[in-house]
Amino acid sequence: YPQEHIDFCVENGLDGWSMTDHGHKNGYGHAWLHADKLKNAGKSFKFIPGCEMYLHPDLNAWKAEHAEWSQLKRDRKSHAKAKERPENIVTPLVAVTDSSDETIGIDTENSALTIENEDETKSTKHYNPINRRHHLVVLPKNDHALERLFGLVSRGYLEGYYKFPRIDLKMLKEAAEGDNFIVSTACVGGPLAFEVFRELQEHSFENLNSQLLNDSSMMERVIRRIGGAYEGLTWAVGQKNVLLELQFNKLPAQHVVNRAIIEFANRNGLLDQLVVTCDSHYARPEHWKEREIYKKLGWLNYAELSADSIPQSRDQLKCELYPKNARQVWDEFLLSRNSNEFYKGQEDIVKRAIERTWYVAHEEIGSVQPDRSVKLPSYIIPKDQTADQALISAVKAGLIEKGLHVHREYIDRAKYEIDVIKGKNFSSYFLTMKEIISAAREQMFVGVGRGSGAGSLVCYVLGITDVDPIKYGLLFERFLSPDRDGLPDIDTDIENRDLLLQILRDKFGTENIVPISNYNTFKLKTLVRDISRLYDIPLEEVNTALKTVEREVQNATRKVGDDKNMFVLTFDDAYEHSPSFRDFIDQYPKVSESIKVLFRQNKALGRHAGGVIISERIAERMPLITAKGEAQTPWVEGMNYKHLELLGWVKFDLLGLETLRMIRRTIELLLQRHHGITN
Repeated sequence: YPQEHIDFCVENGLDGWSMTDHGHKNGYGHAWLHADKLKNAGKSFKFIPGCEMYLHPDLNAWKAEHAEWSQLKRDRKSHAKAKERPENIVTPLVAVTDSSDETIGIDTENSALTIENEDETKSTKHYNPINRRHHLVVLPKNDHALERLFGLVSRGYLEGYYKFPRIDLKMLKEAAEGDNFIVSTACVGGPLAFEVFRELQEHSFENLNSQLLNDSSMMERVIRRIGGAYEGLTWAVGQKNVLLELQFNKLPAQHVVNRAIIEFANRNGLLDQLVVTCDSHYARPEHWKEREIYKKLGWLNYAELSADSIPQSRDQLKCELYPKNARQVWDEFLLSRNSNEFYKGQEDIVKRAIERTWYVAHEEIGSVQPDRSVKLPSYIIPKDQTADQALISAVKAGLIEKGLHVHREYIDRAKYEIDVIKGKNFSSYFLTMKEIISAAREQMFVGVGRGSGAGSLVCYVLGITDVDPIKYGLLFERFLSPDRDGLPDIDTDIENRDLLLQILRDKFGTENIVPISNYNTFKLKTLVRDISRLYDIPLEEVNTALKTVEREVQNATRKVGDDKNMFVLTFDDAYEHSPSFRDFIDQYPKVSESIKVLFRQNKALGRHAGGVIISERIAERMPLITAKGEAQTPWVEGMNYKHLELLGWVKFDLLGLETLRMIRRTIELLLQRHHGITN
């Protein structure tokens, strides 16, 4: 989790860190909230929210290539079915490799979780024009730029998605207008590295080395290609905002790129744009093994899940991907210098580039803070009224409609609730709920009221609930109180959630209705099985260890009144209360090492059962992602994490209830069988 990275940064002597998720900004909620917590505790630490985006020079050209490739695949299938001779198949001028079967387990077309394929990045597979995407680090300079970055991420998913979300230079230029971004050319997956490797295609990725650029004609061609890619970036964001990025690791290909970039910078007077960075994929140096296991589990690549499939020690790693301080980065450079002759004499250049990274972070990028204002729709408020005026009018009408306006008790209660709602600036929320439920009631059954929201008279007279709180002695303060922070949360039972979402999209616009995401995390028993598979531990022993563990822990830890649905099986509880689990761990201690690191880490991103965002300009103000072609939020709102509310987004809980469908079906059968009404 981002907070683990940040905590290690502080421990490791860093005073800043930029999180640049690949293609998305799903981790932003975690990171910003933790950085804000450190700030409030008086710690001097700068969090910079960036994104390592997938860039294609021109998405229109890419879409044309993709259409040609798709047609070629269809032609191949139809020819195969017709059993026509191979010579009758038209061969394209550019050979295209179909690599759609390279990923195992993750449905990259439909998954909401973008997983960076490091093996593909560090290979020649990205020469395939259909898969082409270049890593580009995009860093916002200020609050406004952060919102522009959010919008750019949304466009990558909504307009440029094929397995990965893509943007192009034109999109980048539009978002960067007004000096919003600094961009950095990233790792061996970046646009400059691509141009270097394209000139060296006769060599396999594994056989690339910096000495190949001893050939002066080769160096000239490489520099020319880098210049073309660099011009594209400067066209999009301005020359002063393009950083030339160096990294130091054991990848020979990295040093080819470093050599080319240093030479390009030297020739063009751009040495003051060199920076040094390091990728940060796991939070602590000792977690390298768990990162390797995590990648295998993330791709569900069980066929390769064995102890031999991961490095046996840190010394075998090509890249150590934890947050390094300046001294650790310098040490990596010194190791690289030993095996790459061209670095000798470049020490001052590298040293200044390391220091310039700090300068960019602290001097060229300001404090980047999110807009935390509540983001409810304005289109539900009548043009000639404020939200407060519209709510008062609607409550008056509801009181009269129900005949309650003649009772002083109801008038006083309504005034009191409205005063609280106005004081907390929640009028728009209640008006939005009124519109939602009114739309639902036209086509389906709606529950009478669930939870504390049923204690509100305003909800009752607006038709949001069907419960008279005064008649039943229900307290409004259980729902809202002047002394309690937080947005209102009315859980609403409806008959058909999918139908209601479609009704709301038709009414308010598809772009204004976005379902909420939730995390699926690694559970203890699943981890034990998967990690045991890694170490070839017999399945019978694993099953014996896990057979009774849940029951034993529940019996030992559950208290009267505990909700069994809230039970979470933890490693410490299992070890303490289950003899079979304890014996297993004592016998195989290396299993426990990885479990303690990976337990509750994110496994996949799913969709909340009932939560939805209803607002406006959502894609411009939130970095949306997609799953199965449908947008959803990058952040979650649930039992474990509440990121949406803290960033100003209101969750509407619309819960599809089987009971309501059963009631409807019962009424249908009564009408058909006893009254002859078939429709």
